[in-house]
Order: sequence, then C-alpha cells, then structure tokens
Amino acid sequence: MGVVGEYKDEYYAEAGRSTYDILKAIDPILSSCYFSVFEYYIAAEEYRNTGSDINKLSYNFAHNLGSIYDLSEEGIKRSLDIEN
Repeated sequence: MGVVGEYKDEYYAEAGRSTYDILKAIDPILSSCYFSVFEYYIAAEEYRNTGSDINKLSYNFAHNLGSIYDLSEEGIKRSLDIEN
C-alpha cells in the first residue's frame, strides 16, 4: 500500500526504490520455483532412462537386495503374528 501511495503522491524516486526492494525480495522465491521445474524434469528423465535400461534396473535391484530382504522378512514375521 505504501508503494501505491508513493506513486499517487508522485514521489517517483522513493516509489522506484520501494519497487526495486520488493522485486529484490521476491527474486529468490521466483528463481527457486523456476529452477525447481528443471530439477523435476531432470529427475523424471533419470527415472524414465533407468526404467528403460535393463542394466540400470538390474544394478538397482542388486544394490537394494539387503533392503528387499529385510522388508520381506519383516513382512513375513508380522503376517505370522497378525493378532498382535
């Protein structure tokens, strides 16, 4: 509201400086949103490339065998003791 009042009162030097300060304050927000779009695009491309390459899929499967084993074992133990 103060910037609008400065423009209405024809204090253009102050209004220009206030406008500059506002734009400078929101620039990191706009830049972050702008660059996050590209980061999501790059991540989606990597997932697509990994999903279509059997070598990458087999490596990821072998790399995660420990977690797969642990989660399977935990699931079996919990399903056998379902009443608790």
